[in-house]
Amino acid sequence: MTTTSAPPVRTAAAPAPAVRGAERVTARLVRRGTGLLALAAAAYMVIEVAGYRSAYPDAASRRQIAKLAGSAAVRALQGVPEALDAPGGYAVWDGGWLLALIVGAWALLLSTRLLRGEEDAGRADLLLARPLGARRLVAGQLGVIAAGLLCVSVATALPLAVTGEPVSGSLLFGLGLGCFGAVIAAAGAVAAQVVEPRRRAVMAAAAFLLVSFAVRTYANSSPDRAWLLPTTPFGWFDGLDPFADDHWVGLLPLVGTALGLGWLAVVLRGRRDAGDALLHVPDAHPPRLHLLGSATGFGWRATNGALVAWTLGVVVLSAMLGTMATAVSDLLDDDAYRKLLEQMGVDLSAPVDAYLSLIAVALALGFCLFVCFRIGAVRAEEAEGRLENLLVRPVVRRQWLGGTFLLGLVAATLMVLASGLALWAGAVAAGAGVGWWEALSPLVTTLPAVVLFGGLTVLAFGAVPRLTIALPASLVVVTYLLDSFAPLLGWPSWVRALSPFHAISRLPGDGFPTGATLVLGGLGLAAAAAGVALFARRDLAGS
Repeated sequence: MTTTSAPPVRTAAAPAPAVRGAERVTARLVRRGTGLLALAAAAYMVIEVAGYRSAYPDAASRRQIAKLAGSAAVRALQGVPEALDAPGGYAVWDGGWLLALIVGAWALLLSTRLLRGEEDAGRADLLLARPLGARRLVAGQLGVIAAGLLCVSVATALPLAVTGEPVSGSLLFGLGLGCFGAVIAAAGAVAAQVVEPRRRAVMAAAAFLLVSFAVRTYANSSPDRAWLLPTTPFGWFDGLDPFADDHWVGLLPLVGTALGLGWLAVVLRGRRDAGDALLHVPDAHPPRLHLLGSATGFGWRATNGALVAWTLGVVVLSAMLGTMATAVSDLLDDDAYRKLLEQMGVDLSAPVDAYLSLIAVALALGFCLFVCFRIGAVRAEEAEGRLENLLVRPVVRRQWLGGTFLLGLVAATLMVLASGLALWAGAVAAGAGVGWWEALSPLVTTLPAVVLFGGLTVLAFGAVPRLTIALPASLVVVTYLLDSFAPLLGWPSWVRALSPFHAISRLPGDGFPTGATLVLGGLGLAAAAAGVALFARRDLAGS
């Protein structure tokens, strides 16, 4: 009798359909945010180049920028200039650091959301139920994030090249920005394996980003400290010198670090169970029952963490901008700069006050985005099913959402006050003779815009919940850019007046914008009321 033995069973790591399915799901989760970021980066580069060519049309006017770049405070924030005589070089110096911060923040939030937030919510289990290993899932998710960052890189470089800037410098800047984002995303991926829940992973990755920026700022403040730049990803990004020397080799540390941290995240994922973390931080505290007697009190407790984090960041930035007051006021002695700012509607009878009013417009961007994200956080509560646990109690929908709107406005107002005091302290430290109310009053005039965008966020939540944050945040960025660059591009004044940021007082010539306050505040309250009414009539919508 002849017997035949069965062939050994071989287990495949993951069938191709399962892998592709997981990557398609991840791509669907990130496509909207990636598209908005890419469009914003492209628009910002176009406006930077167009504004430069309009404001500095000849070589003589462009040489004047060196006066501003010579300030230690300006160099600390924006970096050491390399090619200010070219539009591309100016755009990189003026806006590159801000784009890097934005892309880095987006990347860390995205990676921690996919690699820890989805797992905390239990949705990652649905993907792992298929024949797909945990390590392979993480590798695929990181690949999708890398593809998204590549799209942002192309969107950043393409406008520069199309507007006539050198292709080499455009590509280097775009790729450098994407690689920088990849480093931060990979750091977030590692943090997602080490700690849980997601908020701790976000805090760890954000600390990495902020410390990197702080080291870069300190290193740029003096030539004697420049040796610190190679120790930080921000320093590697600055060292690329696009449109000047084009240091392509400088991409190697960014690429190598991103790949190394990504590989480490994949390895660490295989050494822990689903829902677990490598580092167990004790989370056993005595019960904290304060503010739990009402939905409004609970909402304020949920606001505290975000308010503290945003306020610390804005306060540090405001203090740094305040130290630049005297340097910028000296620059206004140049007739070309005075003409440019007067064209933008700034009263230059008191240069320091004029500078502080311009800073108020810039900081208003952060205040409005904060209120959009803070109020928009209710969408995450709804999408993940946690809102149902609140609404099954004797909680009236209208009162709950209206209270959330008011809490967001209160939090934004506290941030405005803290920012104004920090701006005043920085200006005083730099020797600018300015009173605290002179620094704070322009920031107070930003509150009508905050009310407007807060109301629009509530309206979006009631009408189109999936766009709760994306829609109002996009409007914030677009209208800010409209107010900032419309005069430089020669657009009619009525076009600029469409921006809520145009209503912010340009002191000392302007008084308090009573009319604009009533209009913007009224529109914001009306939008909030409409959003509350729509939410009361619709069903809860999941993710």
